[in-house]
Amino acid sequence: MSYTIYFQAYENGGDGKINVQNIIECFEPYIIKKDEFGFRVKYDELNTSFIYINIENHFCDGFSVNRPCVDEKLYKSIFRVMKLGNFVSLAPSDDEYYIFDPLTIKHMPSNMIIDLENNIMKKKVIKNEKEYLELFI
Repeated sequence: MSYTIYFQAYENGGDGKINVQNIIECFEPYIIKKDEFGFRVKYDELNTSFIYINIENHFCDGFSVNRPCVDEKLYKSIFRVMKLGNFVSLAPSDDEYYIFDPLTIKHMPSNMIIDLENNIMKKKVIKNEKEYLELFI
């Protein structure tokens, strides 16, 4: 089964502003192809994924990983990106936010905070890279 992981950055209840080049650098040297939709990463013959991001812009507020592979290097790269801003990721189960810094919650839009307060959504604060890898590998 294939799926897509979405990542969104927030700042003071609105969209965050993350430097695209800094995101790209987190995935190097595994980038094998870039186009107007983003870039493909390859770790070996069986493990590739496509990162959707407008690489022509200087800044973005989010990106997605289509068909995330199982190579831990992908998730290590993602974890590094999460440290660049107040990122939130929707868990594959669609009922939990993955948050990479407890302070991110105060930057989320009010409707997302209300969903957390009313237990419509759960949150998991990812404290370190090892914990993040355990979710996917």
